[in-house]
Amino acid sequence: AAGTRYDSHLHATDQLAWMVAGSMRLTVGGTTWELGVDHVAWIPAGALHEMTITRPGVLVDVYADPVLRPAGDDRWERPAVLVVEPMAATLLRHAAEAPRSRERRELAYRLLLDVLADAPLRHDVVALPADPRARRVAVALLDDPADARSLGDWAVTLHVSEKTLARAFVAGTGLTFRQ
Repeated sequence: AAGTRYDSHLHATDQLAWMVAGSMRLTVGGTTWELGVDHVAWIPAGALHEMTITRPGVLVDVYADPVLRPAGDDRWERPAVLVVEPMAATLLRHAAEAPRSRERRELAYRLLLDVLADAPLRHDVVALPADPRARRVAVALLDDPADARSLGDWAVTLHVSEKTLARAFVAGTGLTFRQ
């Protein structure tokens, strides 16, 4: 359900988190992303993270021992958002279904990591600004994309200069308010 929240926590296992339907806001490694059905989040073991479901849907989580990571590939040592291609989607569903034998889950997981090793990183995910004022604007716009208020309107509402708010967007997302 929208509003379901998983407070800040970490796991001894690696985690793949995918919204089959709906969307979630994920904060990990100091970055916040708004993720939908085209994204799978890789959260390595020990990474502090929190999630909030923003649009109702279905969340699939797959957890695995870090020893199952491909050897010598540092891609798996930091949080990332990857493309969900059809094969990866099928394997995520398969790995998450119960009951499966340990051997069957491990095989599915190894194949899933092999498929994801070639998946491009997603750079089109929405990163939310760290500045609380700019984050408030970004969250409001994600919740209501038809909101037509200008940056100047938001600055007045938040009692901050337009320039300060503009800088906070660029610093926190790499994008201007208009972008």
